[in-house]
Amino acid sequence: MSNFGPYSYSRLATYKKCPLKFKLAYIDKIEKPYEPSPAMERGSAIHDSLEAFVLGHSEQLHPDIHEHYGQFFFSLREQYGSALIPEAKWALNWEWEVCDYDDTDCMVRGYMDLKFVPEDDNIQVFEYKSGNIYPEHTSQQCLYGTAALIQHPDKEGVDVTAIYVDKKQNKKIYYPASMLFEYKPMWMHQIMEIENAQPEDFIPKPHFMCRYCQFRASNGGPCVF
Repeated sequence: MSNFGPYSYSRLATYKKCPLKFKLAYIDKIEKPYEPSPAMERGSAIHDSLEAFVLGHSEQLHPDIHEHYGQFFFSLREQYGSALIPEAKWALNWEWEVCDYDDTDCMVRGYMDLKFVPEDDNIQVFEYKSGNIYPEHTSQQCLYGTAALIQHPDKEGVDVTAIYVDKKQNKKIYYPASMLFEYKPMWMHQIMEIENAQPEDFIPKPHFMCRYCQFRASNGGPCVF
């Protein structure tokens, strides 16, 4: 049984950025009023628009998607149709086996914005990103690529593409199944670092993103920064 899981990319990234924020959010479970920013609301609208379009529930795409990526998603839907899986749920247990999302033995889990598995090609995973390009997105791509390879052991590799809507850039990374022997220990190391953390390890790590943290001092939160 996990001490602080099940883990997700967000949970792992939070600990790496600020162990105190991890503690306040996931251990102490301190709730703060949720007030989505305009940027967050726009990001959700873009995701919802793409999901509805991929499923054939709507012929309308968010205007910011339609302008640059409309033809791409239209062609994707025409070619793969029902094989496209938006918000593709995945979960792995402590033996690195596929399990149910709510399994009591679940170690790590998440949702892929879009996944499909061509018969004679690599697994394809897409993540939609509004706003800026951040280096840590590569870590998310690696984790989702690892999960996809475990879900489909008959495949030789997976392409994980981050679509940066505002920057109009795509970042595709190929992860071969032959490298799973490196990917799994890398993620296990990050997970076990949190599992084995002691109370004194949950310290704040101030950085420029503190201004957006719901636990910041200026927001009435318990953090000193």
